[in-house]
Formats: sequence, C-alpha cells, structure tokens
Amino acid sequence: MSAAAPLHNAALARVTPAPARTVYSVHPWDPVPLSRAEELPDRVSPQWVSEQFDRSKSQFARILRAHLVPAKKNDARYTRQWRMLWRSVGFLDRAAGC
Repeated sequence: MSAAAPLHNAALARVTPAPARTVYSVHPWDPVPLSRAEELPDRVSPQWVSEQFDRSKSQFARILRAHLVPAKKNDARYTRQWRMLWRSVGFLDRAAGC
C-alpha cells in the first residue's frame, strides 16, 4: 500500500493539517435526557423550529441533542413529531427565507 497523497493548497505548497481540537466543552452529538429538553409541540413546523432557533441557540441545541434518535420507540405521536423536527431542521434555511 502506498502512503496517502500529500495535501496541497491552491499555490501547490505542501499543507500540514492542523491537529484536531475541541471547540466547545460539550460535543453537539452528546445526548441530553428528554427531561432537560423542551417537549415537542403536537405539530412541529418549520416556523416553530425557526422560533426556537431565534429564541435561544443553546436551548435549540438542547432540543436537537435530546432528539438525536427517537426516544419513544412505540409512540406514533412522538414519531411524527420527531420526523417533522428533523425535516424542518433539514430545510430550515429554505423555510425561513434565508
């Protein structure tokens, strides 16, 4: 096997990748218990997601981290809410007109 190809920038100068570093004290993918997150409304919409994002970035992050994976496996209502949350997050910039 050959070694990985060296990295180069636009001027074809050799580039050394920076070592990995932690930007935040908490990794965004670390789960949060549902008890510490806001309950999802019956009808999660892109507008609701935008309002949560505008209200508090840290609270919005807590909501997302609490619902990284469906927490209530056999609850059809929660499954609908969870799906709409992630669909809305995926298209947030389009829905908010950014």
